[in-house]
Amino acid sequence: MGSFDDMMSSARGPGFIGMLLALLVLVGFGSLYLLVFDDNSGSGGKSIAAIIKDQDKQIGDDQAHIALLKKSLEDEPERRKIASELDGVSRETRLNKGNVEGQTELIKRITAEIEDVKGQFASYKQSYRNQVRAAAAGVTYPELATLSGAVYKDVTVTRVDAIGMNFRHTEGSSRADFENLPASVREQFQYDPAEKELAVKAERTKTEAHVEASNQATAMEDEKTRQENARLRAEKRAKDVAELTSLQAQVAQMNADIQATNKDWENEKQRVKIRGAGVVQGAQYETKLKDLGKRIASANSRISQLNSSLQN
Repeated sequence: MGSFDDMMSSARGPGFIGMLLALLVLVGFGSLYLLVFDDNSGSGGKSIAAIIKDQDKQIGDDQAHIALLKKSLEDEPERRKIASELDGVSRETRLNKGNVEGQTELIKRITAEIEDVKGQFASYKQSYRNQVRAAAAGVTYPELATLSGAVYKDVTVTRVDAIGMNFRHTEGSSRADFENLPASVREQFQYDPAEKELAVKAERTKTEAHVEASNQATAMEDEKTRQENARLRAEKRAKDVAELTSLQAQVAQMNADIQATNKDWENEKQRVKIRGAGVVQGAQYETKLKDLGKRIASANSRISQLNSSLQN
């Protein structure tokens, strides 16, 4: 056999090389066939067709994601514009909030000043009312006609308060509430319905407090009297019981004395009879028995009274 150079330079050389190339091509196609059409080759048992299908799906997903990203990039300027507008609105809102807070604080301050002025004015009005009413005593009217129809002559004011006016006239003394007085008199003495209502409530409260205090004092006095009466009844009962016990003992003793006197009288009669001479002196026994009988009757009468009293 000649060398490789001989084959390359001989007429058989090109034919041999061509055969080798043909074999290589066949082997390559065979391998490609196995890779493409063999269902059991590589990738965990997946075929090349399955792998290519999966990759196509992944490519499709990636393309959709790329399209979404492109859309997002296209919308970015619009979002930035909206964000900028929102930021501007936020700044304006904060500014307006600061203005509102400032205005609110100003309103509070002005309201406090108004209330202070109102309080000062109310104090001035009350001071003026008090001054006018304090100077009312001695004011005179030739005639005073009330709204209820009463007419008074030669009227002299004695006192004016928040509720009305006290005055003297030709027929005595009277009092009229402001509502019953002429408008000129109400104006003169600064009638104020709200002030009157407060004064009426205060007067009512004072009256109720006085009545309550009086009722309490009366209740306390009644209780004191009840306790004193109970004490006196207890003392009287104890005294009656003691007297009853004493009388019962006296009656028992007097009954015993009667029995003894009767026995002595009988004994005296027996002695006289035995001696066969003499007279029985029965007068002393009769007198004693009569006296004991009266005393027993009197004691029994008192005992009956005591028993009746103790039962009540």
